[in-house]
Formats: sequence, C-alpha cells, structure tokens
Amino acid sequence: MTRRQVALTPEKRRLISQLVERRRSGVEASRVIPKADRSRPLPLSFGQERLWFLEQLAPGNPYYNDCEAFRLKGPLDVGALRRALNRIVERHEILRTCFPTEDGRPRQAVAPELTVELPLTDLSDLAPERKRAQTAALAGRDLDEPFALDRLPLHRFQLVRHAEDEHVLLFTLHHIIFDGWSLGVFVRELGALYESEITGGPADLPELAVQYADFANWQRQRMDGEELERQLAYWQARFRGAVPRLELPTDRPRSAAPSYRGGLYPVELGPDLSQAVRQLGAREGTTQFVVLLAAYETLLFALTGETDLVVGTPISNRNHSETELLLGFLLNTLALRTDASGDPTLMEFLHRVAQTNTGAAENQELPFERLVAELNPERQVNRNPLFQVWFTLLSAPMPELELHGLTLQFAEIETRTARFDLALIMWDDGGQLRGHFEYSEDLFHRATVADFARRYRTVLEHAVQRPDARLSEIVALLEGKARAAADETKQRRRRAGADRLSELRGRGDRKAPRSP
Repeated sequence: MTRRQVALTPEKRRLISQLVERRRSGVEASRVIPKADRSRPLPLSFGQERLWFLEQLAPGNPYYNDCEAFRLKGPLDVGALRRALNRIVERHEILRTCFPTEDGRPRQAVAPELTVELPLTDLSDLAPERKRAQTAALAGRDLDEPFALDRLPLHRFQLVRHAEDEHVLLFTLHHIIFDGWSLGVFVRELGALYESEITGGPADLPELAVQYADFANWQRQRMDGEELERQLAYWQARFRGAVPRLELPTDRPRSAAPSYRGGLYPVELGPDLSQAVRQLGAREGTTQFVVLLAAYETLLFALTGETDLVVGTPISNRNHSETELLLGFLLNTLALRTDASGDPTLMEFLHRVAQTNTGAAENQELPFERLVAELNPERQVNRNPLFQVWFTLLSAPMPELELHGLTLQFAEIETRTARFDLALIMWDDGGQLRGHFEYSEDLFHRATVADFARRYRTVLEHAVQRPDARLSEIVALLEGKARAAADETKQRRRRAGADRLSELRGRGDRKAPRSP
C-alpha cells in the first residue's frame, strides 16, 4: 500500500508553522516543572483532590485500594528484597506522603523517612490449589482493609512463600499515590535495586529531576492562565447544554448508596478478529483503540437508544520528561462525547469517534476535576458526575523480568470492585485482543453481562465485514440474535424438563407430575 499524499493549502502550512514556532518558544519553556517551595503547604494534585473528596463522602472505604501481585521464581534473598523496597520508598516522596487537613483543606505531608515491613506467610506445606486460594484470600483481606489518608503508610507489602524457590509479593496501596504507569516504573526500579543489593554494585537509576509534590504544585499553577482558558474553552464547547445521562437496561434498580461490589466477564476476540480490527484501524487512518471504542459505543447505542454518548477513558498525562520516572497519581480522565444521531454507517460512526478522540487528546491536560467544577452537574452519591461507563485499552503486559537468577512476572488478582456501572478493559496479548467487562453487581446479573460480551463481539465482526451497515441495522441484528438466544434457552429448559419427566415415569416414581 502506498502512502497517501496530502496537499497542504497555504493556510494549513501557515497554521503548522505557527504551531511549530509556538512549541519552540516560551510556551514549551513553560512546561519545565520547577521545584515547589517546601516551606509552604504542598497542595494535592487535581486528581488526588478528587479521591480525597470521595473519601470524605464515604470515610473508611476500600473502594480505591489496588493490589498488585508479582510472582518470584528462583532463589530469593528476602533481606535484599526488603532493602530494595525501602530504597524505592526513600527515592520517591509520594510513598512517604499522607494527606492531613489544615484549615479544612487537605495538604501533602512528606515524611523524611519511612521503613517498609515485609511480613512473610509460609504456605509451602499446602497443596497447589490451597496455596492459590490462600494467597487470593490474603490479597483480598488487604484490599478490604481501608487506609486512613491522613496517616502513613498508604501502602502495604507482604511476601507469600509457595516453595523455597517460589514466592508471591503482594503490594496493596491507595490509588491516591499510584497509577498504572507507576507500576512499570516500580517494577523496573525494583529489579535494578534488588540486583544492586545482591551484587553490591550501583543501581544505575537516573536521578529524579522532580518529585510528585513538585508536579502537583506546578499543575495548579499551569492550569491557572492562558493554557487553562484554551483547553477549558474546548471542553465547554463539547459539553454545551445539559450533560447527557446514559441509562443502561439494568437487572436491579440503582440503590441510593452503591456497594461498589463488582464482577468480571471475559472478552476474547481471537487471532483472526484481532488482526481484522488492527487492519480496519490502519485502513481508516486510525488506531485499534478507536475501533474498539467505536464498537463499544455502538453497543451502548443499541442497549439504550441514546444518540448522545459519553464514555470515560484514562490518559497517562505524562507529557513532560520530568514525569516519566515518577511514581504517583498523574492519570487524567477524558470524557469522550460522541454524536450517534442520523443513523450513520459503522464507518461514518468510527470516524466520528476518531475525531472525538483526537480533540480530547489535544486538550488532555485540563484536569477532569476542573471540568466537572465548571460544568457543575447535579452531584449524586450513586452516580459519577459526567459518565457511568468506562473504556480503556491497556498497554501490552510486561514481559518476565530477570533479577540475578530470579524471574519476576505479574500475577492476576481479581479485585471484585466496580467504580462504574459498566467498564470495558481491553489489552493486546501477543497479537490477540482480550479483556473483560467489569460491572456493578448492584445493577447487573452475570448472565446479562455475558450477553453484552456476545453483542460486542458481533458488532466488531460486522464492523470488519460490513462497514457500510447502518447503526439501525446493527441494532436490529442484535435484537434478533437476543430473541433467538432467549427462545433457545426456553426450548432447552423445556426439553430438560420433559427429559426429567420421562426419566421419573420410567422409574415408576408415583410422585412424578402428569403433563397437562
């Protein structure tokens, strides 16, 4: 395939030149993050402030606890691992930070030092299935134990021994000090520091130019001038008028106080459909993220009939070199609002989603919390302010890490919580797209979400096979398949009942009921 040649008009050339010059000038220079004045109270970042506020609404809750698990295979030096963890805590202030209030407002309080404990639970005498179950139970208890945001620490480590040469390291923390990007940073540094402890050599880690508190202080200052006004104007235009509310068909009514109990239902596309999704994105000049998101929004349209769709998605918000090596909660949230009116074809809708995503990415630094404050929607404890559904495409899983004869790999821990009505989390696993629906058990039965997963796959299959199909055709197709599936279920139950009746009569069971 040849690269398409695009002719630029003189006006477009002028605008590009202005953009390049702007990036080379003081606007780019202003992106350098300065050190914060530590003699003054250190503010929370906008994201941290939102999580702190949610904690005030439901004190002592574990909803924003995360647990990461790492399987360690090989001869482990427990003392070296503990020392490596303590060096990470020493290196990153955010792991020594809590959030007391001062005059009614939270601030960051950084302790000069903090010692990590690493309790060890030995399960080596148990059968393999019991080891897995007990490890999951330990992780679950840690997840359910809330953190007090005004006290240290806001993380816990524990080591579980499965055998002399096999351990699981559990790392439980509050989301206010950590995000998904941080996990990759943490693992790389743990590997370097453990190696250093074993060999006695240097860890070869670059010095941190800034700490998380510096970023939070800079973010507050940056989002208070021309750049704020520019990005805010974009988002205000996107959300002009009433904020739409997506009402999914639920199995249970929404409760006044959500429990945040969640379930997971797997989604696997297989190699052929995964490849077709990537090819469709490339052919249409977009990404597999946009293709997967457009199919998700098509499903939401089919379920609700709503043409004004808002889906939340995370973005790393690490556009500055100083932030790439930081641990902390830098993640920002984008509210993607797409118009599904006019019965577009699947490809027309795909391009609408792509345009929405591009505009949001170009204005990604406006803190989601600031947008919510500006729009000021009606606040309800049982609803998120702008959207109830979520989508993300995660980076590829990290490969195994070799640590001086020790192999580190991620272990899956099911959290069983749901922060949204419905979330679709996908990832690319060795060329195959897979993931899961995370759903609120307050609202949905598992069987209902299984049907959502089947419908989602159907949408993707038609997107790659019949891109000219209109949304109304897809809706009719999904409804027809749902009716057929329901009829098949009824028939299967009737056949099972008839077979059972025949079995009982064949055995001469006098209590067997007679057919009418």
